[in-house]
Amino acid sequence: DLTWFNEQSEELKHYKNDEIIKVIILSIEVKKERITLGLKQLTNNPIIEFIKKYKHQQITGTVKQTNQKNTIINITKNVDGIINTTELTKHETTIGQTITIFISQKEHNFRYVYLTKKKTIFN
Repeated sequence: DLTWFNEQSEELKHYKNDEIIKVIILSIEVKKERITLGLKQLTNNPIIEFIKKYKHQQITGTVKQTNQKNTIINITKNVDGIINTTELTKHETTIGQTITIFISQKEHNFRYVYLTKKKTIFN
């Protein structure tokens, strides 16, 4: 794993052949003669750090994409959130629209912070 943010193929463009970099060994598969390395694991997951910092605060974001089920909200350069589209008004699902939301829970998936329009309390 190279990065928390970009596609792996995009991230590869930042490195040169024979360049020495620091990585973490993620797994060793002796039978397959394979070692899995990780670069991104040397830094904290930005989504977890964002949730820790803003978990009880109102935040703003910009609608990035939407469909009938979910709307993706860009919150910072490296953090996007996801909210159920039914929580939003038609105006709030307009691409580029700035909306005010809360983090809905401390769980997250690989790419998104879960969001809600209602203020929630969690540890």
